[in-house]
Amino acid sequence: MSTSSDKTQEVDITSLSDEERTIYANEKVKMFKMTIAACALFGTIALIALLVFFFTSWGERIYNDMFAFFITYIIGTIIIIFYLSNKIYNFKPNKSNLKLGYDAEMCPDYWDLKYIKAEDLVDEDKKSFVTRNTNKNHFKYKCEMNKNLFSPTEIKLADGKKTETLRKNYNIGNNDTLYINAADQDKVGINKDEIFADFKKHAANMNGYTYDDSNGSLEKNSKISLSDGDKTFGVNEIPMACDSVYPLYLSIMDDENSKNNPSEPSNRFRCAYAKSCGVSWTEAGCT
Repeated sequence: MSTSSDKTQEVDITSLSDEERTIYANEKVKMFKMTIAACALFGTIALIALLVFFFTSWGERIYNDMFAFFITYIIGTIIIIFYLSNKIYNFKPNKSNLKLGYDAEMCPDYWDLKYIKAEDLVDEDKKSFVTRNTNKNHFKYKCEMNKNLFSPTEIKLADGKKTETLRKNYNIGNNDTLYINAADQDKVGINKDEIFADFKKHAANMNGYTYDDSNGSLEKNSKISLSDGDKTFGVNEIPMACDSVYPLYLSIMDDENSKNNPSEPSNRFRCAYAKSCGVSWTEAGCT
């Protein structure tokens, strides 16, 4: 499914990250300033006209000759002010999809794309799988391994036959979820510490956890977060599912990463996921 359309998608304000809320607030302030400027311009013209009417000898003649024009102008000014005020009051942020390539919602090879409803990301206690500072709209699509073709148990057993340097160290959690430790830098293959820190945060987000490198914490967001019995995960063992992934979220994170780090490839995080999980993701340029 392509996201290269020239349309924009309206998003819920509560789903925005802190950075996106700042952008939204700035856009709204800009609209407000433009409205004030427009009102000031129309008001100034009206004031000058009134001064001419009342304080010049030829103002009465202009008033009589152009009465219909000025009445129309005043009514039009009032309508424009109300219209602009309403636009500001009802202004909603839009997420442009122009910056994303055709592969933004493409899955790893032979995986299935699934649409995720908003209610699917909330557990029975109304706790969200997605952390507060992450845009929920990025989690509308989920790629899942077809378990009729790939068995998590067989993959884990087959993994044990590989050499130590190639092993992915798969684990099987609740609901037969195949997962690995995203905090294993050697397996992920990202050498830059700051980029690797971002990858760990993204891996945590995609699996229902909130990772904070600054204070060394990993918190579980909800009951539907990736789990493995009573096992407790931490910053040195961040669970990342290898049989499911959110392609739009990783695509957007890749886009932001390449903008902030021009020397970085445009598929850094998707390929890191593919490498660490041992999957082929051809559409993302990862094999």
